[in-house]
Amino acid sequence: MKKLLLLLLCGVSLPLSVFAQILAEKTDPLLLQRMNAAPDEYQEVIIDLSDQEDTGAMLEYFETNKTPLRTRTYEVITRLQAKAAATQPAVIERLKQTDGVDAGTLYPVWIVNSIYVKAKAAAISRMAEWPEISRLSWNAPVEIESFTRKSAAAVSPNGTEPGLRAIKAPFMWNLGYTGYGRKALVIDTGDEGDHPALVANFWGNYAPKDHAWKGGGYPEDCADHGTHVTGTVVGLDRKTNDTIGVAYNAHWMGGPMQFPVGNATGCEQSFTQTVFANTVTMQWSINPDGNASTIEDQPDVVNCSWRSPNFDCTESVALLNAVEAAGIAVVWAQGNEGPGTGTVTSGAAMNMSLVNSFAVGAIDGANPAYPIAGFSSRGPTPCTGSGSLKIKPEVCAPGVSVRSSVTGSTYEAFDGTSMAAPHVAGAVVLLRDAFPDLSGIQIKTALYNSAKDLGTAGEDNAYGMGIIDLQAAYNYLINEGNVGLIKAARRFDETLIDAKVNGGCKGPVGVTLTFENASTENITSLTITYGLENGTQQSYDWAGNLAPNTFTTVTLPSLTYDLDFNHVAVSFPLGGAGSLAVDCWRK
Repeated sequence: MKKLLLLLLCGVSLPLSVFAQILAEKTDPLLLQRMNAAPDEYQEVIIDLSDQEDTGAMLEYFETNKTPLRTRTYEVITRLQAKAAATQPAVIERLKQTDGVDAGTLYPVWIVNSIYVKAKAAAISRMAEWPEISRLSWNAPVEIESFTRKSAAAVSPNGTEPGLRAIKAPFMWNLGYTGYGRKALVIDTGDEGDHPALVANFWGNYAPKDHAWKGGGYPEDCADHGTHVTGTVVGLDRKTNDTIGVAYNAHWMGGPMQFPVGNATGCEQSFTQTVFANTVTMQWSINPDGNASTIEDQPDVVNCSWRSPNFDCTESVALLNAVEAAGIAVVWAQGNEGPGTGTVTSGAAMNMSLVNSFAVGAIDGANPAYPIAGFSSRGPTPCTGSGSLKIKPEVCAPGVSVRSSVTGSTYEAFDGTSMAAPHVAGAVVLLRDAFPDLSGIQIKTALYNSAKDLGTAGEDNAYGMGIIDLQAAYNYLINEGNVGLIKAARRFDETLIDAKVNGGCKGPVGVTLTFENASTENITSLTITYGLENGTQQSYDWAGNLAPNTFTTVTLPSLTYDLDFNHVAVSFPLGGAGSLAVDCWRK
């Protein structure tokens, strides 16, 4: 170590002992280890600037004063962006002038006032001297939580999964709360966007795709994990009424956990999952449309069924506080390293408050006794604290033999706390449907305090507070003085189910649509407007007699053109069903 430091200090006037102390204090051990092992290689570095907004204080102020969600979102975005704008340019310019820094890789973020860059050991050592920099970290990989494939599973017409009944989701459905208009972001391996259980619920059907999908191209899954998790949050096959999702009328947002650089998109990139990639996605979640004054573009919840193997109890505190300060709930899988104690993983181990972060353990939702799964990680957390702050998880949910969607438009049953966390994420969405003005912290507090106790009496390091109970959580919020949004029967003239492009990206192209009547009256006519994206639109008048809760398929007249195009845009002027963009290159 001394030999390396002497080499790096060439031309530096600081005494070796002082420099070594500064370097050790500012640089995480893993990065130092990599610098020592390969001083001439470029390392992926996350640079935290010294001047930071206190996102924890912001969150506490907003919760104490019950600051409206629109106001707090605007404050979070504008204050953090202003801090970055005032402090980053000088550092970025200095980095560009530093030997051993790959200036082409510079990527700043404002959510935690950090900058990503690739740099060699000598350059990193020089950065440690700069007073504007407080911390230098390796952009460590993160991993999807392990899970077990149990078996292939068939479609279940008119079915409702036992885990949904175990958490009493039908209670909310019967009150009219199905998640319609709400949104969930799943940061995972991606999503199979044309899966029958997911295709109608993609937020990109109703908003610009880059407001719904953090990645290029059409939604795709780099594995099965993300599609399975998203299915448990919002999945519903409307053709068969096969319900796998807690909030089956809500929209999903997503994207594979990848660093957003390079020309390749989605799974065409090497599937690299890192701390900074997820920081970028968390920042995007607060402001997908780029307008600080809007909150309609935000998800209600972010589901995190992944972990950082090189976990540090302080690494994500400011990030998670910022997301929660914007009113968004973050939910974490507890991990699958049980049954040993102290096995809770990564983000789930964070414990800034009783419900931040919010870790979820796994129980068997098909067994009336709801036993804890042997694989479900146990607390206590290795992070500092006492009492309830040391206990993990916060709650538990079904995570054994959970049937959900996987790639190839099929279904499988999986084991894992990755399957339990989306039950809670879906529960957050349903409660936000009923109480849209409440923050994620308030919703999670209700789930925490109303959970049904299991195992050892009281909160414990296996079950936490117990299995979530949506009926009890709803009543808890009512008893706290909140007024649930009264939901009248919603009427839609049609709901888009599927759209297919017939033909290639050149020449005549036809569009086949399948839509259902989700209203209470027969539909006898419908005008469908469609056409090439940014091109001429044309109309098709459909006539028939479509009864409620039935569907039909329509083949539209072909579109003829000479130029290549990226999408066919299909819009529905009736019923608020929005529009869908279909990527011709996928067909």
